[in-house]
Amino acid sequence: MFNRILIGSSPSTGSSLLCRILNQHSKLLCGPETHLFTHRSLYTEWLSIRDGFTTNNIPHDQNELWSMDYRINLDSSFYLLNQDQLEKILSASESFQEFADAVFKWPLQHFGATSWIEKTPANACTFRYFLKTFGNSAVIHIYRNPLDTMASLCARGLNPYYAVGLYLIHNAHGIENWGQPNCLQISYEQLVEQTDFTLYELCNLIGCEYETKLMKADTDPEGDSRMKGWKYDESAEIATGSIGRFEEMQGGIQRIIKACINQLGINPRYAETNEIQHKQIYSLANAMGYFDIEERLQRVKGEASIPLRYFKFKHRLLRLKRGEEGVFTSKHPLSWI
Repeated sequence: MFNRILIGSSPSTGSSLLCRILNQHSKLLCGPETHLFTHRSLYTEWLSIRDGFTTNNIPHDQNELWSMDYRINLDSSFYLLNQDQLEKILSASESFQEFADAVFKWPLQHFGATSWIEKTPANACTFRYFLKTFGNSAVIHIYRNPLDTMASLCARGLNPYYAVGLYLIHNAHGIENWGQPNCLQISYEQLVEQTDFTLYELCNLIGCEYETKLMKADTDPEGDSRMKGWKYDESAEIATGSIGRFEEMQGGIQRIIKACINQLGINPRYAETNEIQHKQIYSLANAMGYFDIEERLQRVKGEASIPLRYFKFKHRLLRLKRGEEGVFTSKHPLSWI
């Protein structure tokens, strides 16, 4: 049985729902998002940054991960860590794995679980580092139809440019780990349409026995169980109404999403540095088994040239944010085709 598990994805792909389901298993424990495992430097430079560790000063590049949030959060009552305890754990941890295990030690003992799970969407960008660094570990990549995901992200208040970027970057990183024995992939559509079978298979892959209570609604959810733009409370009975959400969006938003999909891709230099194969939504969608994207987009009539010019201008500002454009080009993950 895997003792250390990460869940990663782009936002709005069902990762919170999956986390709440798995958290009802007697042997599994999935707490609040920490963003701890999204920081590459913790895997590669642990000893050099350990002594100066605080939850706000870890080297990061928010634009490189295209993350909605990058700040480490260990302040939840779930972890029961004050600053003194954090400093003691840090001083005793010779590796990132030792530190993470110490962070989860009390919650595991308190809830009687044997394996910890951490769910932060941007984890997908560091799956390969986690699998190389942590023993007896696994990652779960949950994914969803790109058009429905982008529609959900826009309903949460994100602009289409940012929504397309989130989906593309996180899933392009995540899919590079497919095929490894300790990388488990699951689609949102499978989770809500074939829930019992999907959870049985997932438990089998994790190495734990399937428990029928996983199918029941969470009557005592911790934290927010329904965010802005979500159609369902994730602690309620599992439903399928979010499939096909793109067609429910206003035509203007659909046109902007279509334009961004057609003209936005992963920066070739960033793709080469991070060994990313799928640099556009169409290629990524086909690799994940969504073959209807072009057909659905063909039904969207009209152009979105004015908003697209605005996003291109904003994109250039992001590239210049860290200095000269040439310096930042290789780290910025997106480029216009």
